[in-house]
Amino acid sequence: MAPYALYNTPVYPSLPPDLKIYSFFQYKYRTAYDASRAFFVALFSTAVKFLDKLDGQFETRADLALAWRNLLEKDCREIRKELYDQVYAEAERLMRAGDISYNSVRIEGNRLKEAILARVIQDCPDDEPVIMFYLDEPQGLSSFATEDGSSVYDNFVSVAGELVGFGLFVVILLRSPTLAKRTPSKWPPFTELPFDCLPDGGYIFRPNTMSLADVAAISFMVKFGRPMYAA
Repeated sequence: MAPYALYNTPVYPSLPPDLKIYSFFQYKYRTAYDASRAFFVALFSTAVKFLDKLDGQFETRADLALAWRNLLEKDCREIRKELYDQVYAEAERLMRAGDISYNSVRIEGNRLKEAILARVIQDCPDDEPVIMFYLDEPQGLSSFATEDGSSVYDNFVSVAGELVGFGLFVVILLRSPTLAKRTPSKWPPFTELPFDCLPDGGYIFRPNTMSLADVAAISFMVKFGRPMYAA
């Protein structure tokens, strides 16, 4: 659905940091739990609005996911920036309003799922949509302590954990192996390795011959340091 780069200094030229959201959590460290919920509510509700930027219906969910990815890349990622700016503004508004609850996160998440299903022709009634969230380099959030002695990162992961049975799939990528030890087992992060090291100097992905099960196998994923880098 959306990749977020939560570090405060440029690390990768092709993936600049999302400084507004980083600062949102930085200055709300005392209320990180509410801030995390406000972020997810804002993300889900804003994504519903941005789905309207896609024209027509889509044959499958995969077609819709690809169209969404291409939308975020459009105009040199200006659409992505617009989306994230609106998420930030809405999260700030929610924090000022002070009306943030566990139920509000699920309500907006369900609205997003319904909006996804409404755009897909081939429905799978027994298979709910999965919302994917990619969090890149969030170790900076671990430096902001909360009143209970934990960190903003801990609180953020705990709020994401509330949505385990909801259909939210979180991929966390970081360079800090020590932070990985603190992360709850429900969201184990990838500790990155070099992503440009290919075995025998060849490509390991075979287009049109590999299934989703093939590329999701641990034996395949461990060959990449950054499995979502080019997503």
